[in-house]
Amino acid sequence: LAMAGALALLSHFTYGTFDWVGRHCSGHRLSRPATLTIAMTSYPFTLNLGSLIGGMGVRYRLYARRGVDPGTIGQVVGTSIVTNWLGYLLLAGVLAWLWQPPPVAGWTVAAWQWRLGGTVLGCLPVAYVALCAVRSGRALTLRGHGFPLPRWPVALWQVAVSATNWMLMGAALWTVLQGQVSYPAALATVLLGAVAGLVLRVPAGLGVLEAVGVALLATDALRQEQVLAALLAYRALYYFVPLVLAAVAFGMAELRWRQRSTGDDTNTSPQ
Repeated sequence: LAMAGALALLSHFTYGTFDWVGRHCSGHRLSRPATLTIAMTSYPFTLNLGSLIGGMGVRYRLYARRGVDPGTIGQVVGTSIVTNWLGYLLLAGVLAWLWQPPPVAGWTVAAWQWRLGGTVLGCLPVAYVALCAVRSGRALTLRGHGFPLPRWPVALWQVAVSATNWMLMGAALWTVLQGQVSYPAALATVLLGAVAGLVLRVPAGLGVLEAVGVALLATDALRQEQVLAALLAYRALYYFVPLVLAAVAFGMAELRWRQRSTGDDTNTSPQ
């Protein structure tokens, strides 16, 4: 549990660096530590309450408190979302060649179909990096709307740091399972659980990740209740404990801001 908790913390830190990419692309003036703190505070809210509250609501409030304009905040959030899924797609492509899903409820997929689909997904991040290299930092215009693109080294960093984050998530689950399943199987559970939770729109993916994990990982040697217990431990370490810490940090930030605002009003009031 201690090892899994350390991996979860490292994953949250890695996700926080996504906003450094947004800082680089948008050019806002906040320091790197402040940017990292905002991202790491908002991430648990995103995991547990959805992207509308965490990714937009909490992030917007914390950035706006520090004087960042709404357009820049939107660019930072958009860059973070793109970064997150670039690594996902790359790992999905690699995983398709390392792991084959077991039959679930009588449903099976041919190996060639599984690998073909994964290869298509894995090519998308490569195409993104290539597009950034071709554009050399120039925005991409579609139907009159401009979409800023970073230069290719930054795009490559986006793919690498995102893939690292997803791999840390898989490593945390694999550690909780005490290595009783293969690492690709644990990583596949995290990847498929994320998409299933996104499609079903269940807050924090409650029950979704557990259902996916039991379906993919339970065997004669590893019973369903053992898998479920490990998944609940993973959820507590990766979702719930960080949410408590983030809520405390967010509350303290709000309290400090209100105290500062009250002090400023007192100092500027007529004597």
